[in-house]
Amino acid sequence: MAINSAVMLDIDVAISVYQEALPAEQRRREEMNSAIESFRNRVDRSLATVSHSAASLQGAANMLAANAEQATSQSTAVAAASEKAFVTSSDLSKEATMLQSDVERFFAQISATG
Repeated sequence: MAINSAVMLDIDVAISVYQEALPAEQRRREEMNSAIESFRNRVDRSLATVSHSAASLQGAANMLAANAEQATSQSTAVAAASEKAFVTSSDLSKEATMLQSDVERFFAQISATG
């Protein structure tokens, strides 16, 4: 009977230790799950921020590309206008030289007849 009492006491002690350890283990698991969830939330927020920033950068890059294309187009138009103005001024210079020559001949003829 003494052995049975000792075994039963031993079993009671083992059960009480297990029952005391069970809430601590459950608390540890809850803390671990809470830490995992907190980490997941921070990662999700960080990814959302990065995604938003990437979308903003893409928009800015598209705007810069459009501005560059417009600037290129305007530069091409300015270059064409400049070339046309140069050709026109060159033609005007030739015409002015020819007109001056005609005026000089005209005055020379008037002087010769008078």
